[in-house]
Amino acid sequence: MPCLSIQTNRTLRDEQQTELLNKALEIVASQLGKPQRYVMVSLAPPARINFAGDQSPTAYVELRSIGIPDSKRNSLCTEITDLIARSCEIKPDRIYIVLVDVNAKFWSLNGSTFG
Repeated sequence: MPCLSIQTNRTLRDEQQTELLNKALEIVASQLGKPQRYVMVSLAPPARINFAGDQSPTAYVELRSIGIPDSKRNSLCTEITDLIARSCEIKPDRIYIVLVDVNAKFWSLNGSTFG
C-alpha cells in the first residue's frame, strides 16, 4: 500500500486539491505497478515552511511503500516533482521528496501485516 504525503505552504482551491490528489495517485500506482485501490495520497493543510532561509513556495513530499524499485526512483521523483511544480506553482528546486521502502512486516491493512 504506497502512501504519498504532500505538505506545502501553498493554498490550493478545492478543485486544485482534488486534481493534485487524483494525478498523484495515478503516478504512484503506474510507476510502482500497484492497483489504485491500494494507493493512498494525502495533502496536508497549508503549513508554514522555512526552507533555505525563506518561506517562498515549497513542498516536502514523502512516499512510503513496500518495495520501491531502484529502476523507478528517478522517474517517480521526476513525475511527482513535475506534478507538484505545475499544480502548486513551486520551483522544482524547492521540492524535497523522501522515498521510504517499508518492510512488509511493518505495514498493515485490515488488521494484519503484509509480511
